[in-house]
Amino acid sequence: LVGLDSLEFFKEILYSITSCVGESSQKEPSSFNECSKAIIAILQKHFQHKSLILFIEEIPINSDEDYENFSNKLFSLLISKNLAVGLDDVLFVLSSINSPTGFIKPFQQKVNQYLIFFPLTYWSHLEIKKLTELIKTNLLIDIPSNINEELVVKSKGSPRFIKKFFRSVISVGKNDPTTLSRLIQETHRELNQYSND
Repeated sequence: LVGLDSLEFFKEILYSITSCVGESSQKEPSSFNECSKAIIAILQKHFQHKSLILFIEEIPINSDEDYENFSNKLFSLLISKNLAVGLDDVLFVLSSINSPTGFIKPFQQKVNQYLIFFPLTYWSHLEIKKLTELIKTNLLIDIPSNINEELVVKSKGSPRFIKKFFRSVISVGKNDPTTLSRLIQETHRELNQYSND
């Protein structure tokens, strides 16, 4: 979903939920309010007094302005969900490189009652090595030990770096040392352009 504006992103959340319950959305929402109401309605129809976790991994928004817009809409949706009857056990779990806490407006302070923010640390050298071994074993990708060590070091404890690297290896379809080194450098360049490091 990279590159979508925040309304399109919430429409995708709606479409994912309706798809999972075997429904199609009656009418495409033309505003965030319509989309939010449709999300709440489908949750109440199918998950009232039931447990559900909606997991959104790596929110694909990079600019501060877009991220603030997304965060404010998300806070609004969560407040609406928590005011709806029977949705106490419907939980949203989101992961993001950026922290949305700086975007909470004074009138949205109630969101702190509904959200728990967990800052996660980078993985240890050993954990990253285990992750690379797990992926190499399951994908049957052979990587020379010196290239593997370069990968672990360049990742700086980021599992996202490792996953991105292996996606690139699969996309390119080559795993010779020159290609692998180039993919490590390319992964480093791509991910660092979006980080504050």
